Amino acid sequence: MYLIQLGATFIGVALAAALGIWLFYFQNEQSEKERKRQLGKALAGELVAVLDILHSPPNATIPDPSGGDADIPVILAQIEPMATEEALRNSLLGPQSNFNLVQLANVMREYRQSSNGFTPFLPYLCAGQLDGPMWIPVYELARDTDRLRQNVIMFCETVIKGLEDAGVKMPPEPKFPSDPNQTVPYP
Repeated sequence: MYLIQLGATFIGVALAAALGIWLFYFQNEQSEKERKRQLGKALAGELVAVLDILHSPPNATIPDPSGGDADIPVILAQIEPMATEEALRNSLLGPQSNFNLVQLANVMREYRQSSNGFTPFLPYLCAGQLDGPMWIPVYELARDTDRLRQNVIMFCETVIKGLEDAGVKMPPEPKFPSDPNQTVPYP
């Protein structure tokens, strides 16, 4: 009699332990899926926001010092690859997309640094007083910054394509325009 009760107790404990372990792993898997889904949405939101910023009207246009038509639009932006780096740390996507994420993070940092190079020239840019010997280095900086801007846009679009292929739902188009002078009707 005692052996039957002891055996039943042992079976009950073993089943409860097995169910507890299975439930732990199931919840862990579900929370990991949810975390990756949220990280994918954060990455998609960051990339769409960066594209919106980099497609906004330029802060200034640097005229060609040789007098040609090669004026360079300059969009000064402080973009940080926060969600991009988090997606890399967590291996959110496959190897090719991770390579593109690494390149995107590097180009975003380079763009931010190049954009910061305009800080000493901001008073002159705003007043339209760029002339003389200062003009040529500013033009070269603007050309490099615009090249980096185009690279950031290219990598953002490539990573967005990879996210869409991975099934990440992209956020809707921004409801608010980049230009603060435009108004948005209340829904």
